Order: sequence, then C-alpha cells, then structure tokens
Amino acid sequence: MDVRSWRSMRLLARPSWGALCLTVAACGGAPSKTAAEAPPNTASSEAPLTPVIQAELSDPASIVAALREHYTKYEYRIPMRDGVRLFTMAYVPKDRSRTYPILMTRTPYGVAPYGPDAYVDEKKPGFLLHSIAMYLRSGYILVQQDVRGCYMSEGDFVNVRPHATVKGGVDESTDAYDTIDWLVKNVPANSGKVGVRGGSYQAIEFPFVQRYLKGAAIPPPPEAWVFETGTNEWHSYPSWPPAGVKPVFVSFHAGGKLAASAVGAKEDEAGFDAYVSDPHKPVPYRAKSGVAVDQDYMTDDQRFAARRTDVLTYDMATLENDVTIAGPIEASLWVSTTGTDADFVVKVIDVYPSEHPDPVPNPAGVHMGGYQQLVRAEIMRGKFRNSFEKPVPFEPGEPALVRFTLPDTFHTFRAGHRIMVQVQSSWFPLADRNPQTFTDIYRATDSDFHTETHRIHRTAAMPSGITMGVLRGKI
Repeated sequence: MDVRSWRSMRLLARPSWGALCLTVAACGGAPSKTAAEAPPNTASSEAPLTPVIQAELSDPASIVAALREHYTKYEYRIPMRDGVRLFTMAYVPKDRSRTYPILMTRTPYGVAPYGPDAYVDEKKPGFLLHSIAMYLRSGYILVQQDVRGCYMSEGDFVNVRPHATVKGGVDESTDAYDTIDWLVKNVPANSGKVGVRGGSYQAIEFPFVQRYLKGAAIPPPPEAWVFETGTNEWHSYPSWPPAGVKPVFVSFHAGGKLAASAVGAKEDEAGFDAYVSDPHKPVPYRAKSGVAVDQDYMTDDQRFAARRTDVLTYDMATLENDVTIAGPIEASLWVSTTGTDADFVVKVIDVYPSEHPDPVPNPAGVHMGGYQQLVRAEIMRGKFRNSFEKPVPFEPGEPALVRFTLPDTFHTFRAGHRIMVQVQSSWFPLADRNPQTFTDIYRATDSDFHTETHRIHRTAAMPSGITMGVLRGKI
C-alpha cells in the first residue's frame, strides 16, 4: 500500500472533522430586539442552480479575483440573547436578480482579514480558497463568525462550552440560533435557507448542500458513505455500523500477546503489566518534533513508541486472512496506580510484514517493512471514568475499570499483517499532561506533578482489551 495515497484519502473520509452539521429551512422564533427590519426582497428564487460565475476557478488567483468581482463583503456585530455581540462577515453575490441560501461557518480561530474592503489574499488563502470554490461559482451567501469571546467577538470564550440548562442561558447552539435568526432577517438577497458547515472537503459535502439548500435533483445520500483504509476503497451502506458487524473482544495476555481468546487461569504469576509514567517526560504523539500538530500523525509509524519503557505493547499473531473492522472500538482496561489520577491512551495499530516493499517514489524515505501504522487512538482521563460530571480519584493500589470509546473506523488488516494495541499514559501535546494527582489540572503547580507506576491487569476476573466490530474475516 502507498502510505501517501492512504493519507490523502483518509483525510477525505474523516467523519469527525468534516461534516455538514446543520441545515434549516428557515429560522423561527422571536427576532432579536436590536435587529433591523429585513431589507426588501424583490429577488426571484428561480433558476437557483444557474452558476453565478461561469468560469472555472482552478487556482487561488482566479478564486480571489472572482470573489472581488462577484461578491460584496459585509460586516456585522450580531446581538445574542444576553446582549453580547458576535462579529460576523458575509460575502453576498452582487447579482440580486435571485435569492441565495446562506452557508455559515463559526470558528474560534479568527475570520481575518477584517474590514469591509479587506478581501482574502491569495498568498494567505484562509478558508475560502481551499474549501469553497464550488460554492462561489454556484452562488451562496458565505458567512463566517468569530465565536463568543474570540478575536472580534464580545463575551468570554469557554472551550467546549457546556449545554445551557437554565432559561436565558447561552451556549454554542443558542448563539448559532440567534445568529441564524438575525441573518435571515437582515442579510440581503437571502432565501431563508441556512446551512452550518465545518471544515469538510467540498467534494463530499457539495452535493448534499446543493440538494437541501438549492433543491437540486440529486439522489439522497446513503446513510454511510465511507472510505475503507487498508484496501483503499469507497463503500456506501444503508446503516452504520454496517449490518453483519460482530463484536469481538481481543484481550491482553502474558508476554505482550493479543488474542481473541479468554485469559487463562494461570498465564503467569503477576497477572498484570506495569510501567512507570513520568509527566516530565511524556510520550510524544509522534517521533518527529515540531511546533505545530501535524495531521500526518494519524498514520504515523508507532515503532518509536513501542521502544519506550512507558508504553505497553500487545501484539497478535500474523493474520492468515484479511480482517475488516467497522464502527467504534471499545477499550476496557482494568487498571491500578500508585497515584490518585492517570490518563490512559489506547492505540490500535496495523503492523506491516517485515518484507513489505517501500513506496515508489519515496521522497520521505519511509521504510514499510515492519511499519506500525496508527489506525485509531483515544485518551481517557481516569478521574472521569465513571462520569464527566463527577470526577473521582483512584485509590492507590486498588484496581478500577476504565472504559471508553475510540472513534469509528473502517479498516482492513491485510493477510500477513498483525494487529497491535499500545497502552500509555501521556500523548503530548495532543493531550495536556496529567500530574497524576487528583487535582484541578488547569491550576496545577509543579509540585503537583508526580512520577507514578500504573498496572494494566489481565486476569480471568479482570480482563483488559478492546472490542472491535468485525465485518469480514476471522481473527
């Protein structure tokens, strides 16, 4: 397999990073108290599929030029129900002979350049040039907003703001609702239809938007349209996970073995594997150092981690046939620790045969023989093992069950490969360091950080392992 092509296709398929998350036909509810009356709308909604821009937009320069020629930029400070104003910009087609649906993105990362005359620069493309050229051509009102407390928006930013549970409270959904309500009443030439989008790749998303916001005669998409890594094939399914998936518990065994069999009564005297975790020397998320998070880590070679003494590795025998897994992966760990808190990272890995050929060409110098390709990984902060609302400490030396779900996957481990699971207690800087003391980590001081020893138990009474949904093949 060519890892480079796997990476490019994997990015297209990532469900958690790129989904059209909301569409509405119109926004109801009471208008904002400070909202102006909607401008008179005399435009026709006919021929919504006729492109606003006839020319192809094939490069950054042509996209920037088309944006300036065919769109007018507006800036607004939209009042929320608590009086906080959120900075919002809208690019509206200059052709007002018809109306257009709104496509909105809300972000904490800034919507620069700011100023009604400041259009995006092809040298600093931002969101427009790499994701929505088709929307520019087709004709949409493109809206971007700084979320509450970020950049030009008022208020306080709360990372992963909790859902408002009291009347009059605010959260991301109320801010989105109030914004949509204001937009459909105030932005010129809008059709009253709004889509809210994330950072998705346009080839997958565009037909969906055209169907639901412009009424294009496009067949409804399947429930699941997914890319199968390992074989590099697209599939569509009427349900997800697909029908026929069978849960298989793969357990940890003595000697670093991984198998779909129950743990024996006396595999070894200890019945656990232990490692020392030092928060001052955390396990990095990848071998290569850098100042930014590189998305290539999602397929990175994990041999660097397997060599560390603070990472446990469990390895399955060589597969005699292809094994395809689909859906979420459930991690179940019986753990104990000398401390009062700990993180647990579970990584599912595809190990290539030692004789696997290198890709051609190979500019990065990747050696595929024995490559340990990351398939899925997730982290769980131990104090939240029972609930996120009520964290509880570990009792030093007392075993406790830590269960959590890894993101969905659709991957085929090819015949001749091996399935591996790694367990560790840091994943820096993807996750902040756990001081391994039950405390408010945001306010932890240097004295709160301690080196501790963690055990992963693997007995018949306390089995540890992962549950995978097997769609095809036998483990």
